[in-house]
Amino acid sequence: MEQPAEPIRVLLIEDDEEDYVIARELLGGGRGCRFDLHWADSLASGLQRAADGVDVILLDLTLPDSRGWETFERVSARVPQVPVILLTGLSDEALGVRAVQEGAEDYLIKGRLDAALLQRALRYAIERNKSREELKQVAEALRVRTEQMADDLRLARDVQQAMLLRQFPSFPPEAGREASLRFAHVYRPSRFVSGDFFHVLPLSGWEAGIFIGDVMGHGVRSALVAAILRGLLEEFRPVAGDPAILLTRLNRALIDILQMPDQLIFASAFYAVIDARTGGLVYANAGHPVPLCNRATTGETVPLPTEADQIGPALGMGRAPVYATVAGQLLPGDTMLIYTDGVCEAQNAGGQEYGRARVVGCMHRGVGCPVGALLRVVMEDLEAHVGGDEFDDDVCLVGMEFRQRMSSEGAAIGVAGGA
Repeated sequence: MEQPAEPIRVLLIEDDEEDYVIARELLGGGRGCRFDLHWADSLASGLQRAADGVDVILLDLTLPDSRGWETFERVSARVPQVPVILLTGLSDEALGVRAVQEGAEDYLIKGRLDAALLQRALRYAIERNKSREELKQVAEALRVRTEQMADDLRLARDVQQAMLLRQFPSFPPEAGREASLRFAHVYRPSRFVSGDFFHVLPLSGWEAGIFIGDVMGHGVRSALVAAILRGLLEEFRPVAGDPAILLTRLNRALIDILQMPDQLIFASAFYAVIDARTGGLVYANAGHPVPLCNRATTGETVPLPTEADQIGPALGMGRAPVYATVAGQLLPGDTMLIYTDGVCEAQNAGGQEYGRARVVGCMHRGVGCPVGALLRVVMEDLEAHVGGDEFDDDVCLVGMEFRQRMSSEGAAIGVAGGA
């Protein structure tokens, strides 16, 4: 232990002059360490002396102007930065133990002191107090940094929320005409920010591009990658009419931007383009859960037709993947649900996952419901399974209802069944 160059300033608050003489003798022969002993025979005079600066206090609990526990409390309140060692009689030992539990550095029993014990207790008290003060400074710096990070996360959350669609585009775009497509969504980050995101792109007055993505992991890193993909979607809007080409471009750009050989970062994605004039649907899948569809004419809940070899790898998994564009058909009254795996993988207290079959069951119960009501059915059941509205993974659902066909001029042309 490195010894200070200056003597250690010791304040003895003790009304018995004989105890002061003993302490002076015990501290007079310090080896490699000098002690400068000051004496106060009352608490009032001791507190006054302590205010002038001391390194450590030896405190008797029984003084003319203060007794027992109150003595330590008053000293600790007046000079909290100064370590205190209690001097007790045998009858005061329990009180001394309590004081140590409440913040005193040590307690020493009168009549059992020797020079080595007293000097060592004083040095160790100062070192422990110094270490504690340093830890307090570190803790305070950490608290400030944590608050700054929390502010940054709140800002990131606000920015991410601002990037979400405030209002879905209308098809046809003219105000006053009945919409052919109706959208709804649920977006629940598991933390401040989310790696899930979605977007609906108006490709023309009658074509809508619907994208959903799920970046691996949680938190800030996933949210940053999601923001990158969101920006790339806008950049590649000229090719957004072809789902396979769009996913291929997104994959290549993601790999180019996030070239980190020691880290694997990927995102599942699904992208579909619907023609509101016909209900024609083309879509491509990059490792994402296959969307579900409620068929109005049959009352069935079925997955969108997708063969296993038509699901390509997640974005970021390889530089030259193959994505297939699949064609489908929606009829007036059909509703499509796309969602992230945080829905199926949500667990209850017993570790049981919600599962795809339960999503299908909720969808089936919502056949014929407006798309917003359908999503509420799913979320209420999901929350009942989990036992609340907090999830271990991000949750995102996007629903689209094909209400009626429209002409290329934007007029509705009927809601009868049939392709």
